[in-house]
Amino acid sequence: MSHSRKKGGVVLIHGLTGTPAVMQYIADALSNAGYLVDAPLLKGHGSKPSALMDVRWEDWYEDVYSAYKRLKAETDRVSAVGISLGALLSLLLAEEMKLDLMASVSIGTPLVLTPLVERLLYPIFKYTPIKYIVRYVGKNWEESVADPEGRKIYMEKSYDKIATASVLELFKLKKIVLKRLDEIFSPILILHGKYDKVAPLKNVAILKDVIRTRMVETVILENSRHVAVLDHDKELLGNKIISFLNRFSTE
Repeated sequence: MSHSRKKGGVVLIHGLTGTPAVMQYIADALSNAGYLVDAPLLKGHGSKPSALMDVRWEDWYEDVYSAYKRLKAETDRVSAVGISLGALLSLLLAEEMKLDLMASVSIGTPLVLTPLVERLLYPIFKYTPIKYIVRYVGKNWEESVADPEGRKIYMEKSYDKIATASVLELFKLKKIVLKRLDEIFSPILILHGKYDKVAPLKNVAILKDVIRTRMVETVILENSRHVAVLDHDKELLGNKIISFLNRFSTE
């Protein structure tokens, strides 16, 4: 997925169980605004849920870093935009690349999940043999996307269940990202659905409180849930991302 490179490049990163197709609206908006877009398919995605069983978070980051390097070969101005797992990966890229990354955008960042997941389900799956018995958990489509049309796309373009092993990898990743948030110096835009039941709204405050860069902006999407790129506010979300990135790019 690549287009014009007048304004710089953007690594566009999908979420856990998703595909670049979930991000298509944002990819098109960025392309039309003059950005070169590289949307990698993260390892274990785009085939069947069992493909995620043996994937490690390092594999996902390698996919993102490879996309970053491809864009760097074309332009010095590279940013990252990610949703959910992709938001964590965009933050890790910002932590690693420091000011070499022009800017980053985090959508529905899951630094902390719901109390049920954090305090009950995660410890059970991490410390007991149940992870070898319950290998998948189902998805709640309505909690993910409020807009029926967007929900239909999400159901078509992502797995219908989540490999528990991949959730444990996400937890490893978010722990690392959280510890290093004070290493982010590039500008960052935080977007979050007001009705996100996967990654609670308090994630916004966590990011704002810890990140040291002087340029931190937040947007609460009043009509969206977790997969905001497909929800009622997707047009607003796209406009906010482009407006933010345009400040740091030149023709």
